[in-house]
Amino acid sequence: MDDSGGNGAGAPFLRRRFWFLLLLVAGTVLFLPALLPLLGEQPAPPGGSETTAPGSGTPALGSGTPALEGVPPALECTLLPQPTGEQFTPVARGTLPPRVVTAGSSITFSFSGGHLISNMARICGGEIVGYVYADQLPNYSDLRQVTILLDNTVIDRLTCGYDCQLAVTLPADLSPGTHLLEIRGPIGREELRFQLQVVGTPMP
Repeated sequence: MDDSGGNGAGAPFLRRRFWFLLLLVAGTVLFLPALLPLLGEQPAPPGGSETTAPGSGTPALGSGTPALEGVPPALECTLLPQPTGEQFTPVARGTLPPRVVTAGSSITFSFSGGHLISNMARICGGEIVGYVYADQLPNYSDLRQVTILLDNTVIDRLTCGYDCQLAVTLPADLSPGTHLLEIRGPIGREELRFQLQVVGTPMP
């Protein structure tokens, strides 16, 4: 019995099956990278993970990121007092001196305010970038010198801060009667005046 006809009929089928398997393998190799995201999480890139800034597609710089090349260092800033724009705190009387005193006695009184606060320009890189008052700076000092006058004659000079409490000894040879006690600051605007009535006999 001749079976050559059967073998000839099966050869085309085997060849088609061979080419089908070959194309299937080639297609799997070509499209496998595109299928990986659908099959699971992608492996982390070399050198560790990177975070993405919220709302953007660029990586966020961490604290360990080195300085970028070509970026200049922070500009050096200075403060310069301005001729205008200063603030003056008004004088507020505190403890008043007694109206009736004796020659050679010590009197106390207090007041607050009376400061002229400079307007400072903040200059960075040669340009003004803003303004700030001196009392807002960490190294601000409210100390100032006040001059005490009696009948327009200087009897003492004292240093005090915003809240200023003073003790003054009146001259021992002060004559009985009405005398004018004045307190003046370095800018001449925080001036206080008190009328004193001196009684008794001046001390020898």
